[in-house]
Amino acid sequence: MSKSKLREEYEARFGVVKGSLKLYDDKGNQIYFEDSNGWRSKKQYDTHGNQSYYETSDDYWLKSEYTNGKRVYSESSYGVIKDNRSCSDKVFIDEQTGKKFKMVEIKS
Repeated sequence: MSKSKLREEYEARFGVVKGSLKLYDDKGNQIYFEDSNGWRSKKQYDTHGNQSYYETSDDYWLKSEYTNGKRVYSESSYGVIKDNRSCSDKVFIDEQTGKKFKMVEIKS
């Protein structure tokens, strides 16, 4: 792998980085990593500082949702889904129509 466009622009502006390039947001969370071989990862965080998205340069990604700091949902590019949300939290979007549906628990 070669250097990313981001790394090239960063180095043009601030000078050559030896080794890994790590970038952080204003809250101190690492949002970007690139090693010297060009492998990259990106991270996003929710408003509470929980990692909500992770992506790598080799096409892996992981989406996560949290409730009270505990991961209650995750979905990965491998097709693995873990869903521990309460039924009242589950909203689905029909990909063809764009309509939103909310799952409701019916107690008998």
